Amino acid sequence: MSFVVGCGENVIIASGSIIANYEHSTGKMNTEFFKWESVEEKNIVQTTGEEEDEEKKPQKKAVDDIVVLCISTSGSPNNLLAIGTNEKLLHILKISDDGLTAKHIIAGIVPKAPTSCVFDKENAHVIIGDRAGEVHKMEIATGKVVEIAGAISMILDVGLSTDGKHLILADRDEKIRILRYPESFVIENICLGHTEYVKSIAFQSNGTIWSGGGDGHLRHWNMTTVKPLNSKQIFEEKNPLAKVLTTPDEKHVIVTVENSAKFCIVNTETYDVSVDSVSDEPIIDIFSSPKYLLILTKTALVLYDPNNYKKEVALDGDLAKSVAETRPALGNLFKNVTYNNQEEYEKRKSEKFAKVEEKRALKRKAAQ
Repeated sequence: MSFVVGCGENVIIASGSIIANYEHSTGKMNTEFFKWESVEEKNIVQTTGEEEDEEKKPQKKAVDDIVVLCISTSGSPNNLLAIGTNEKLLHILKISDDGLTAKHIIAGIVPKAPTSCVFDKENAHVIIGDRAGEVHKMEIATGKVVEIAGAISMILDVGLSTDGKHLILADRDEKIRILRYPESFVIENICLGHTEYVKSIAFQSNGTIWSGGGDGHLRHWNMTTVKPLNSKQIFEEKNPLAKVLTTPDEKHVIVTVENSAKFCIVNTETYDVSVDSVSDEPIIDIFSSPKYLLILTKTALVLYDPNNYKKEVALDGDLAKSVAETRPALGNLFKNVTYNNQEEYEKRKSEKFAKVEEKRALKRKAAQ
């Protein structure tokens, strides 16, 4: 997995175990930005304090090499990074004022490998989705992790509405769940319409959601009525959509496609689509900062403005090797619907649903 995010004036690339920072002032890539050797065991919180016995405490996973599985940024002025790894840890890093280094603050243990994470509106917590369909919340001040929601399918993306009052979950079962936040045991709505997994979601302050995934369609939803406002197959080829994000001014939605160098810019009012590319290399990840689109390809970081600004920074050394060898952490997300596999899948789904309903009932009872 490889990612690019912007945090204030910083451009962060995470790939494998490497976390690097592109320095605007020097035009150089700093691969010494953060080293995992600096993590102190005392900063890894081992428990929430709510487990009934020792056996139920989540355990840090021993790994030969740390791999970053998801990343999120708080933006300015906090300049925090949340990084989920294959150790089943969520790490919080603080970027220095000069942007040259990052300091490890705290880490919490999550039960399963994380797939997506996002800061809440106050930057006091990080919401984490995982492979098992569970959603946890980590308090940054203490590192304590508690379960707040669950689904019966793998969580592929998590997000918060722009007002911070709703938690939105995208999953492998073609659904988008809208939960009240922080009372996330309350499901307010479910968006139905995708025919394959939902990989990525984005938001506008007008209470609408954009989504895309395995069916190749970009969909626009009213979050209150859950009615689709628009549905559009972005490319003639029905390729899965990889990333959906809104620009800071909310005038456009940026969409990337799996294993493609192309990306789309969609007007949020007219739904007009323009297709662009910055190289012949497939896009690995993309992030919309106030100044540029930050585009990570297999060979370079590209700072791009549709108004004809383009700066390409070649990757080199271990970072170049790691990005070039990027593979999806989740593998093939399409379901194998042969009879035996489907029967097994439905059985697991039913068992998971029963567990989720049991937990939800307990939370409702506790809230009364």
